[in-house]
Amino acid sequence: MPIVVRVWSVMLYRAGQLALLLALTCGLAASAAAQGTNAAVTGIVTDEQGGVLPGVTVTVRNVETGTVRTVVTEGDGQYRAPALLPGRYDITPALAGFTTVSATGITLATNQEVRQNLRLTGATLQESVTVPAEAPVVEVSKTEVAAVITEEQLEMVP
Repeated sequence: MPIVVRVWSVMLYRAGQLALLLALTCGLAASAAAQGTNAAVTGIVTDEQGGVLPGVTVTVRNVETGTVRTVVTEGDGQYRAPALLPGRYDITPALAGFTTVSATGITLATNQEVRQNLRLTGATLQESVTVPAEAPVVEVSKTEVAAVITEEQLEMVP
């Protein structure tokens, strides 16, 4: 085998090894980055009777940074807010016709998934009825004759 071919063969072999090493290093770095820094919050939103509530807007707010993530519950009442930075969070569900009650001070650590179920209660309707103090159409407190009927008029009544 000529020397030029042999040198070329060794160079290709070394380049292949380098490419393989580079690919493995990038793959491990990406995997470590995806696993190591994020947290998540999951849970189910129910009403006072325990029924699941789909379509609830759940707001997850980082107390330290003010960053807000908004998710909506699925048909089974489940919600999931992934890829959150570690820190303290307030979680607030909102749905028309229900009172808003927040879960506050939820602490998330690196690579942690916290389950925080939420319960909404029906909002109370405040109704005001105003009754005016008007004089009644018929006076019921005393009796008196308001008109005099003559005999002729009475005979004409069938």
